[in-house]
Amino acid sequence: MLKFECKQLGTNCNYVAWGNTIEEVKSDALGHVQVVHKYWLAILPPQKKADIDKTLTQITNERYFK
Repeated sequence: MLKFECKQLGTNCNYVAWGNTIEEVKSDALGHVQVVHKYWLAILPPQKKADIDKTLTQITNERYFK
């Protein structure tokens, strides 16, 4: 089981996204961000939004391949 902690995106949030695959974790995490942190997401520049996806992939991959 893979996980991603919302705090890893620089938030002060304790949410943890779980999944059996990297895509499941990313989907769970992005769904959470879009609902709970939608204001924060709305004010981010496009490059920062792209960085979130890269960060999710990188951290989830690191945990998967350890």
